[in-house]
Amino acid sequence: MERYRLSIRQKTHAGQLLPSDSIDKIYMFFKELIRISKEYDIPLSNIVNFDEIALSYNIPPKKTLHHIGQKTIVIRTLKQEKARISLKLSIIFAGEKLKPYIIFKGAKSGKKYHDLINNELVKKKFCEVSCNTNAWATKEIIINWINKIYVEKFKNANLQNTLLILDSGTMHFSFDVIRYLVPLKINYVFIPKGLTSILQPMDVS
Repeated sequence: MERYRLSIRQKTHAGQLLPSDSIDKIYMFFKELIRISKEYDIPLSNIVNFDEIALSYNIPPKKTLHHIGQKTIVIRTLKQEKARISLKLSIIFAGEKLKPYIIFKGAKSGKKYHDLINNELVKKKFCEVSCNTNAWATKEIIINWINKIYVEKFKNANLQNTLLILDSGTMHFSFDVIRYLVPLKINYVFIPKGLTSILQPMDVS
């Protein structure tokens, strides 16, 4: 293969199919973004985008090298292929990264959660942690993130001079989350569905 400059490749991700009216949606998104930024005089240092990602404890390889002729081979794993955590990451448009928010699987009343909140990294405020039954973002988790990370970050600023950019995921685009943002006077913009691959900074970067 090296002689012919060939290599073994495999699929790593699937491309996002853009909606047919993507141009109109992109235009309206930026129009709203610029309108809010100008109306409330919001600097880049007060614009935040956040997103979630799932991280598996153990990702066994899909391919391996072995002697030719054997029909079955064994690949050692930790038997935790489905065990994971969720990580909420956020960035300010001026370049600053906010502390991560990590979601573990478990009960808030359980020993795991007790051990987590007593971890040195959590105590020193390097990250925030939470637990729920499936280790995924819920409305309660998002509201907690807003309170513990977003509001805490801008505690010395007028929240009306800040802007939060979210994708249109079900948990983000929920009545409870919006109802929590409105009294705090936090400006928000939702990225249109199907366009995060080109409009969401946390995806594009």
